[in-house]
Amino acid sequence: PRLRGASAKRVPRPRAKLGNSPSSWLRRAKRRGAAGALINQGFAMAEEARRPKRGAFANPTVWMVNACTAVDMADTALLPAVFRALESAYGWSPSKLGRLSLFGTLAGTIVSPAWGYVADAWTRTRLLRFACAAWGLTSILVGLSNSYLHFAILRAFNGVTLSALNPIAQSMLADIFPASRRGLAYGISALCGAIGASAGSFTATSLSRQQVLGVEGWRIPFVGVGVLSLIFASTCLRLMREPPRPTDGGRDGSSGKCTSPLVAARTVLTNRTFLLIELQGLTGAIPGNALQFTTLWMQQLGYSDTGAAALWSLVLAGQAIGHVLGGFLGDATARRSKDHGRIFLAQLCARPRPPTPPPTHGHARPAQLRRDLAPLAPC
Repeated sequence: PRLRGASAKRVPRPRAKLGNSPSSWLRRAKRRGAAGALINQGFAMAEEARRPKRGAFANPTVWMVNACTAVDMADTALLPAVFRALESAYGWSPSKLGRLSLFGTLAGTIVSPAWGYVADAWTRTRLLRFACAAWGLTSILVGLSNSYLHFAILRAFNGVTLSALNPIAQSMLADIFPASRRGLAYGISALCGAIGASAGSFTATSLSRQQVLGVEGWRIPFVGVGVLSLIFASTCLRLMREPPRPTDGGRDGSSGKCTSPLVAARTVLTNRTFLLIELQGLTGAIPGNALQFTTLWMQQLGYSDTGAAALWSLVLAGQAIGHVLGGFLGDATARRSKDHGRIFLAQLCARPRPPTPPPTHGHARPAQLRRDLAPLAPC
């Protein structure tokens, strides 16, 4: 019979054993008043357990982000691919064509931090839908332009909208994938971007100096990519779901919540590792951007539009392979050395590389062009 009153004895409940689960770490830190390192370790374990271990690459959101990356890079590759057609149609010099690229790149560079801050504060799927629709509309308007001023203004707006993708996509992939698989996730995303750039560049260069149904060929890729972007914004992006954001602090003790712009900027700019990565990227991007004139140069050497497009596609194919390989090796080296693996791999890849031999100028037509280009050939 059950005892009542004073004679009843309370049987103490068995205390739950503290294991290695995230909640156990947090309870242990709370009871013992542990230091912040123990709390951060519990937060990291909770964050790692929250993300799916398998099947993340089958997530529709991941596929949509990679598809948007492909369209974004295809749009970016269109202008350098039609330099020769614009030079022939309007008589614009290479310096004027270079300034068109500069306007878009500079405008995108200026507003990129703002896109990153807004991506931390707003719903990223809606923001990506807006950016996709905006760069699609500006691409269509570029394809309908006839003056240099219109080109310059629209390319600046196009650069502003295209720059939204990187902070949004990288933020979403970081929230979907655990740290041990983010390298491969970023590599596959960059692979999709290289495929899009190759397709856009090859199509634009091949059609640039042709007439398609009475329309100048260089206009069709701009309008086509713009329409495809609008389709993505209206239909495909509905499949995306906003990934959960981290709500607890990380290794740096941050709360994961959006703060004021000045506080957010100070937090980022005081990270020495981030500054070194950006400095290395700043110097490494110079030769890559200079290669935008490669297709124009090969066309001036006498290569056909299709031949020049095919050669440049080989360069982009090599970049695609490098992206995936770099992501895979980055994850592997991080497993061997958490604090130094990726850094070692980055420094290994950034060592001086052998120069790429350019196409010979001996195939140029006519002979006057060969004499003009001869001083530019390397010794």
